[in-house]
Amino acid sequence: MKIRKAEPSDAEWIRRIYLEAFEPNENALIADLAIKFLHQDFDSEALNLVAISENVELQPVGHVAFSQVRIQSNTEITAQILAPLAVLPEVQNQGIGSLLIKTGLKELSHREAGFVLVYGDPEYYRRFGFDTELAKLFIPPFELKYPEGWQTLKISDTQTISQPVEFKCVSPLNQPELW
Repeated sequence: MKIRKAEPSDAEWIRRIYLEAFEPNENALIADLAIKFLHQDFDSEALNLVAISENVELQPVGHVAFSQVRIQSNTEITAQILAPLAVLPEVQNQGIGSLLIKTGLKELSHREAGFVLVYGDPEYYRRFGFDTELAKLFIPPFELKYPEGWQTLKISDTQTISQPVEFKCVSPLNQPELW
């Protein structure tokens, strides 16, 4: 398995990943979100990664995006949000999603990001160190349908947060239906 930065030429493969990995009631919305992250005009700090499998004609089988959030009241805190993430169903449960996340977190630690936010399955993200208690200090831009899915991972020892902060996401994530 090889992880590399996603390129605009990966768009149709990335779209396919999300259309197949998510339920029909949300797959088109998430696929469109993922494609918007290939065009990073809105966030020069965005990180888009794809997993390439030698067993599947060297085409992407997984994708993850990380984008910067803008903290409203404290300019010393930096954070990224992990969204979206998907792996083709036929190659799930082989560690591809984990590899995408770990590669992204490693890259973000080199960029000196302070925190990573995610809105997803707590059982899945807990294995990477994401925490629901720490997440209470980051107030999402929209009401959450599943508040237990809101989680945060601290990746910098130099940044601390003691009071709740509000933040804004990049434009593709500013859709209430995603939250």
